[in-house]
Amino acid sequence: LIGHGVGWFYFDHISSDLLTAFIGFMSLLTVFLYFKKRWLPEKIIRTKQEKVFSVWLRGSIWCSIAGVSSFVSTSGGVPLQVFLLRCKIERSVYIGSAAAFFFSVNLTKIPLYADLKIVSYDSFLISVMLLPAIPFGIILAHWINTFLTDQKFYLWMHVILGVVGLKLLYQALL
Repeated sequence: LIGHGVGWFYFDHISSDLLTAFIGFMSLLTVFLYFKKRWLPEKIIRTKQEKVFSVWLRGSIWCSIAGVSSFVSTSGGVPLQVFLLRCKIERSVYIGSAAAFFFSVNLTKIPLYADLKIVSYDSFLISVMLLPAIPFGIILAHWINTFLTDQKFYLWMHVILGVVGLKLLYQALL
């Protein structure tokens, strides 16, 4: 919600290309660090308090960035992935957290978009026409999930994050 407020207040002043380039770069950095740790593991010992504080701090930062980027350039999924992928939670919790996050984020966007006159009757009709795709997406995701372990899930999520990061950088820099 903080990110939405920032995005709404500074909507006319935030460069969509600069934000997209930043998100693309951060996604590639996340992928690089994942594969570095996978091939060159290092042992870092942290206390439980340090871990909890670290998760809250990273969550606050990345979810706020996700709110801004979701509001300004509809690319909030990448910052959320950067945060959730480091949490190393089981994939059902990961997917449920992402779904809950975007359900609330997209609902809270509506009044702010209306204030900026971004929402129109045509965009509303398109959204309504796309509603039947939701059950198809749920069924497809459930089917794909039956073939994955948590380890494979995280590997594929990082690969996809890298591809999206490259696409965002390419889009922002051209």
